[in-house]
Amino acid sequence: MGTRSKDFRVYLSPVFPSGVTEYGHPGPAGTTYTKYRRFSYSDVTSEASGTPNLVGMLPNETRTVTMSEFQKSALSTNPQPAFSTTPSRTVQLTIQYLGREDVSAMGKAYPNACKVKVRYERADSLFPTLESTVWLAPGAGPVKLTGAPLLGVETISAETSGVAASN
Repeated sequence: MGTRSKDFRVYLSPVFPSGVTEYGHPGPAGTTYTKYRRFSYSDVTSEASGTPNLVGMLPNETRTVTMSEFQKSALSTNPQPAFSTTPSRTVQLTIQYLGREDVSAMGKAYPNACKVKVRYERADSLFPTLESTVWLAPGAGPVKLTGAPLLGVETISAETSGVAASN
């Protein structure tokens, strides 16, 4: 298994990723390159495009969207290249709003956070289905995540202090 970058930036819009930039991937002859990813979304029912909107969902309501990922890489010394119009990967996301609850993450209390279950289905993968529960705190964004399975791990969980910066 190759070495992967540990230095990356995720761009949220406001909850779902609109892009990811990964720095420092090892390349040939000691070079490094940067991997760029951009995402677009389309609602399966309404066919509307744009970032999925969770506003107005009722408890246990479900929405399904198609997420298309576009990838491009360049040497770290080069500017960001243009993306193609053909997605490198397509994923079906099913989002279920579970309601609101108080949650703690990294020792901080977040009252009235939205609890959302996300199902990630990808036919062309070793891990075709991933499920997670995400808590979205008002004014902070995603603060807690639990889910399974991922890379042979039965359960994964993560906590964050919220969105550190937004552009």
